Amino acid sequence: MQMDLIEHDEQDSRKNQIFLIKINSNKKFFVIYFSKIAFGIAWIILIILAYRVSTIEIEHKDYDPFAILDMDRVNIPNNYIKLKKKVILF
Repeated sequence: MQMDLIEHDEQDSRKNQIFLIKINSNKKFFVIYFSKIAFGIAWIILIILAYRVSTIEIEHKDYDPFAILDMDRVNIPNNYIKLKKKVILF
C-alpha cells in the first residue's frame, strides 16, 4: 500500500512538473509576443509623430535689432550715442 502511495505521489509530482513547465512556456510565449507587439506599436507611433512634426510650418520672422531700436544701419556710432542720451534722460 505504501508503494502505491509513493508511486502515486511520484506520478503526481511529474504531472505537476509537466504542468508547471507548460505554464512557464506559455508565459514566456505571451511575454515575448506582447513585447514584440508593444515595440511595433511604439515604432508606428514614433513614425507618425515624426511625420506630423515634419509637416508643421513655422513663420520665420527676421530679427532686426536696428528696427526695434529705431536706428539706421548706416551710422551706427552716432545712432548709439543718440540712443544712449535718450536712455539717460528717462
